[in-house]
Amino acid sequence: MASLLLLGLCATAQKKITTKEGTIKKPLVVGLTAGSQGVGIDLKKQLTHRLYVRGGYSYLPGVSVTASTVNQFAADKVLKSNSFSNAHLLLEASPFKSKVFRLIGGTAYFLTGDFSYTLQPTGTYKYGQFTFTPSDIWTLFSVANFRS
Repeated sequence: MASLLLLGLCATAQKKITTKEGTIKKPLVVGLTAGSQGVGIDLKKQLTHRLYVRGGYSYLPGVSVTASTVNQFAADKVLKSNSFSNAHLLLEASPFKSKVFRLIGGTAYFLTGDFSYTLQPTGTYKYGQFTFTPSDIWTLFSVANFRS
């Protein structure tokens, strides 16, 4: 599952423009992306021979995951997330003649995004002479909010 989330795909559409000085191969590149940040669109503009600027938007729809056991304990575990979306602006540099190696840095901003996690024991547990029911134990509830 983790390796699936790290998978990134990119499809691009390029347009060639011919000027008096010659052919500019990539004046503006539009890319569709899919990966751990969701699905999105990128725009990439060549500034110099080895420097590009890239901006885009990504969207990851909400998910809900439920499990019935946690580390051999009977428990209801529910992870819910609303949709995540972000905007990003990156600089991409090719320091060597070959464009195989690139340095990429920039910033991203979460436009929306939050999730909640609930863990409630469902079984009866004994500790010495004492028996505990789910209502006697605890409920773990956690919320994270990535919105501004």
